[in-house]
Amino acid sequence: FYDGNYKAALDPLRHAFEINPKGLANWLYAWAFACDNRHEEAISVIDKGLKKDYNSTANSINLMLKFALINEKEKALKIITSDLQNAIKTGGPAISHLASGILAFCGEKEKAIDLLNNAVDRGFLNYPLIAEKDPFLENIREEKQFITLMKKLKYKWENFKV
Repeated sequence: FYDGNYKAALDPLRHAFEINPKGLANWLYAWAFACDNRHEEAISVIDKGLKKDYNSTANSINLMLKFALINEKEKALKIITSDLQNAIKTGGPAISHLASGILAFCGEKEKAIDLLNNAVDRGFLNYPLIAEKDPFLENIREEKQFITLMKKLKYKWENFKV
């Protein structure tokens, strides 16, 4: 998934989803379908995996993704309360990355880049995925702030030491 090879990720994620349809696999399985432009299948996975606690960060982001995929972008954006935005920014950096993709897909370019900056600042350093492969970021790649961020990210990616 994080190599941007969404087709190859589907089978292992399907297996993980079958084991635990309400865990992290639900999230990534849905995203793999969405990134592979298989939106109906992504929505089906989201619907099967939603927990009863619709206020959790993961569920909120999955609902945002679902609404974005069915072209109800206003509904997707209404889900982002100040509490959710804070949870996204303080949660794992991958959460900021995925949420930024939804915002970019919905046309909220400035907010998307802000969350992407947050993801990078907090350690999400997957330059190839962000710069080239994540289809949800396609419409912000020409933005000046995105290009500036990619220069910073590329340096971090190329100079990462374990």
